[in-house]
Amino acid sequence: MRRLHTLFLIIGLLILVQGQKVSAEPWVEDFSDENLDSWIIKHPDPILNTWQAQKGHLDYNFTFPIGKLFFRYTDILEFNGFPLNTEKLNVKLTIIDTFNSMVGIVIGQYTENNSNNWRSTYKFFQRSIWSPMDFPGQQPETQFDIDKDFEIIFNKGHFQLRSEGKHILEFNEPNLPTINCLGIIAYVDQKRLANFQVDDFVISGPKTLDIRSKGKAAVLWGELKQK
Repeated sequence: MRRLHTLFLIIGLLILVQGQKVSAEPWVEDFSDENLDSWIIKHPDPILNTWQAQKGHLDYNFTFPIGKLFFRYTDILEFNGFPLNTEKLNVKLTIIDTFNSMVGIVIGQYTENNSNNWRSTYKFFQRSIWSPMDFPGQQPETQFDIDKDFEIIFNKGHFQLRSEGKHILEFNEPNLPTINCLGIIAYVDQKRLANFQVDDFVISGPKTLDIRSKGKAAVLWGELKQK
C-alpha cells in the first residue's frame, strides 16, 4: 500500500510539473498569420500607410502623397489577441530593419471607455520614450540606442527597458499600477517614404491560462488577469 501511495505521489508531481511547463509558455506572434487576427489597425489609410504580415514578419510602409506639405505621422497597431489586465507583464519585440522611421512598443492603460490608446500609455521607441499625455514627465532623461530588440518588464508601475539582454533604464509610474493596453507604434518625421520590418512580438507573465486567440494556429500564451 505504501509503495502504491508513493507511486501515485510521483505521478501527481509529474503531472503538476508538466502542467506548469505548459502554462509557462509565452504568447508568441511570429506574424505567420497574414490576416493579423490578433491585432487592430486603428487608423487604416491605404493611401498613407499599410500594416502587412507576410513571409513571417510584419511590414510597415508609409508613402506621403506628392504635392502635399510634410507632417509628422504616428500610427498604432493595437494588440487584441486576448483580454489584458495585469500587474505584471514582459513584452519583447524584435526589429529587423528600419528606413526613415521609428518603431516601438505602446504600453499602459486605455482611457475614455477603452477607446483611447494614446493619453495613458508610454511609447518606447529605439532612442527615446514618449510619456503619457495625462501624466507626463515620469520617465528618466536617458539617451539610448536600440537596433535589434526591445524588452519591457512591467511590475506594478515599475518599468524596465532591456535590449539584447542588457539593462537600458528603469523608472516608476505611480499612475499605472496595472496595464490593459499594448501595441506596436510607428513614427515618421516629415519623410515621403518610410518603412520598417519587425518580428516575434512575445508576451509573457506570471499567471497563464491556455487559450487560443482568434483563429491563430500556434500555441498561445494565456489570458492575464489582475490578482
